[in-house]
Amino acid sequence: MKNLVIADIQGNLKAFEAVLEDAMIKSGFDMIWFLGDITGCGSEPENCIDLLLAHNHIAVAGDQDLAVTEKIETDGYGQPAIDIFDWTKTQITNSQKNYLENLPLTLEHNSFTLTHGTPRQPIKEVFHPMYMPIEALHDTFLYFRTPYCAVGASRTPLICTESGPTFIKFPEEELYNLTKKTRIVLNPGSVGQPRDGDPRASYMIYDDVDETVTRRRTNYDIEATQRKMRNAGVDEILVARLEYGR
Repeated sequence: MKNLVIADIQGNLKAFEAVLEDAMIKSGFDMIWFLGDITGCGSEPENCIDLLLAHNHIAVAGDQDLAVTEKIETDGYGQPAIDIFDWTKTQITNSQKNYLENLPLTLEHNSFTLTHGTPRQPIKEVFHPMYMPIEALHDTFLYFRTPYCAVGASRTPLICTESGPTFIKFPEEELYNLTKKTRIVLNPGSVGQPRDGDPRASYMIYDDVDETVTRRRTNYDIEATQRKMRNAGVDEILVARLEYGR
């Protein structure tokens, strides 16, 4: 079975649609694994939720999803983010809100643990060397039992092996062979708000028969997305960064 692994859609419908189309053309997929933050910076959160629900999928909650449903406090966010949370609340339906607030923080599926931030702190931590000291990164591996873990939040594609831990390059458009001899954490990158300097939508295909992953990028209509964000009154900081992937 081929699994489309995605994170951080961030209310960006065109990026989400582009990923679905690209994945279907290049390899096809049987199920979506979603790693949180379907809402966030973008202007079409309700349509993104509907599109995810239209597919066979499993999902975990992201911090911004929980902020929108008021399950966590928003004191630590900047004002542009708080404003978009408040606006998103007016766009989603009660059933969509109910879906978001009932998403689990962590899931075990096949050989993977799925979570948004880290298995240790699914909402409060971001698995990335910029945000966690080496001791915390090492400690994270104690909080999941499966051979592999998939995370979102940093919006940056990465692979990290338990030994060290050591971050290694996550190649694009190349098969990466998984082996249960090495426990790893993977991040497929962000669909709707990349932060690695590449504005293209990022995703990963996990083949659970061959035990391989492939990371891919795809273009989408950024200008059209920005127009919709501006029309919705989204802060220009969030609008402009789409074209830079930062």
